Amino acid sequence: MSDEPLRELERRWRETGAREDQAALPLERTRRGDLRRADLSLAGYLGSEAALACGSSPASPELALADWLAVIRAASCSA
Repeated sequence: MSDEPLRELERRWRETGAREDQAALPLERTRRGDLRRADLSLAGYLGSEAALACGSSPASPELALADWLAVIRAASCSA
């Protein structure tokens, strides 16, 4: 698959500003294997709007960073 579909997804998001369109690009990159789910989860934890639009969880005050890293490691092993 060429990069044109990815560029089109990015153009659509920039044009509409819609949350669904923002989520489409990282979801497609994950589907293609260009982006690991663990990385997407970490981006959500760090507050990335695109990752949060994909359904990643924002940082949780009760979850220590060391615990979160363990979750990320486990997710990357199962991806």
